[in-house]
Amino acid sequence: MAYRSSVQESTSETPHAMLYGMEMELPIYISSTPVEPETDKVFKTDYAQAMRNNLRAVHDRARENVQQAAKRQKRNYDRGIITQPIQVESFVWLHQEVRKKGRRPKLQFKWDGPYLVTTKLSDVVYRIQKSPQSKPKVEDSNHTKANN
Repeated sequence: MAYRSSVQESTSETPHAMLYGMEMELPIYISSTPVEPETDKVFKTDYAQAMRNNLRAVHDRARENVQQAAKRQKRNYDRGIITQPIQVESFVWLHQEVRKKGRRPKLQFKWDGPYLVTTKLSDVVYRIQKSPQSKPKVEDSNHTKANN
């Protein structure tokens, strides 16, 4: 109940509102709200139409909020990225993510290389090769660093 009634950061909506088109009535609200006699009779077709409109409005707001959250998250991610342009025919180090058995992680060398950059496939993806006889690898710039 706590999860379904909590506003989610990316959608700015509660899961209950996303599913049912209205906010959840929590026990605290039910006990503190005076009961008013119902004067208007709501027809079932009016209720269904109102529910459809509520769901459409909630989903539209959530869609807009998710797009804004994605832009904000990308901006925050890009702020921490330090991009170094890597030139073809330069040497780079490749980050090793595999741990060797029997060695302490803090004693393992985390970078392998140097590798020769043979081709630039996109702004962040490169084809690298350790030696002329070795098989080339395709890596992105987040896993490599320039050899200084």
